[in-house]
Amino acid sequence: MTDNPLLIIGFVLVAWWTTTGLVFALNRAPRASFMWSFAVATSVMAMGFAGIGMASETTSGGALFASFIASLAVWCWIEIGFYFGFVTGPRTKPCEPGCKGLRHFGHAIGVSLYHEIAILTAGSIIAALTWGMPNQLALWVFVVLAVMHQSARLNVFLGVRNVSAEWVPDHLPFLHSFLRKRPMNWFFPISQVLSIGAFVALIWCLVAAPFPALNRTFFWFLLALLGVGIFEHWLLILPLPRPATDLWRIWEAGPYAVSSPVKTPAQASANTPAKTIPEPKIYQPPRELRPKSNLPSSLAVGSLEPAQSIMFSQLGRKHP
Repeated sequence: MTDNPLLIIGFVLVAWWTTTGLVFALNRAPRASFMWSFAVATSVMAMGFAGIGMASETTSGGALFASFIASLAVWCWIEIGFYFGFVTGPRTKPCEPGCKGLRHFGHAIGVSLYHEIAILTAGSIIAALTWGMPNQLALWVFVVLAVMHQSARLNVFLGVRNVSAEWVPDHLPFLHSFLRKRPMNWFFPISQVLSIGAFVALIWCLVAAPFPALNRTFFWFLLALLGVGIFEHWLLILPLPRPATDLWRIWEAGPYAVSSPVKTPAQASANTPAKTIPEPKIYQPPRELRPKSNLPSSLAVGSLEPAQSIMFSQLGRKHP
């Protein structure tokens, strides 16, 4: 049962969506809760390291699932530490207008230096825990997460079409100066050639089975996780009707969460009041064409599918 590809892919997608949403939700909570949330995350990370050590001794299906979750728990601590502002870098001010090139890149490294050190340290601990062990899935999961994370950050730094600046925390306003919006950058094709090449290599490992000692579940986990990373990269660059991260705002606070106050980079740096995005106009058919229903009117048209309604309204088409 644990080697079912559909089960593994579904598990990876649910785990990715849930943990990402959790990080976003905690980041939007009152700052007074940050210390408690970070303490809980630190405890979960410690349990993750312990779980990696125990699960590394066997390649059973259950141990592989446990390794994936444990590695993801460690990664969540790194992300929470950065977005909370606890593990960022020595630089805490934005770049001056006109700053570019290697100087600008050096400033970007200064903003996240401690974050990068935390990634290297956690990866080293996982490598030590799994060194010489039969189950090294946790290490490779962490490697995929770290590489795709750095690739996405570099793409955002160089410029992508869909920059969701509203997700930059208010307590980290200097990050706005490192976001750039442009249709394409020179690194994106390179990152995709390498990522898709690794994806094809994992498929070959599943088909040709060059490593008989490794469970096929091992490769399915990496394949699914890498696929999610590639998908996230394309969300940054494709011409979408609405930034992909708006899905999290719908998930977190309902279909009208997109009308919450949002600060532009200029407003964030100037500390001016946030700008409110108007609520999207959702198509509703004439009253005589609406289906009769015993449900409340708020559920009769459109409300059961908020994401679809907003998408169709942005495309200028009528909701079916």
